[in-house]
Amino acid sequence: MAYLLGITGYFLRNSSRNNVNAESHNYAGNFPVFVPGKYSYTYENGYPVEKAVKYVGYQNSSASYTSKTVYEYK
Repeated sequence: MAYLLGITGYFLRNSSRNNVNAESHNYAGNFPVFVPGKYSYTYENGYPVEKAVKYVGYQNSSASYTSKTVYEYK
């Protein structure tokens, strides 16, 4: 809630609510083919402009692909 008060967390106790730090997955029944493996962000002037997610194979980690999202601010 410190972000609502404009307080900067120098020790990263209150990380940004907009960035993905961790995820947990539970699969009941069928298993997925690909799962998210790594998130990376590109920032410009403090705002994220690109997000890349590397998906890896659930049963075969050598199979992978990358998804890229570009954000535009007006």
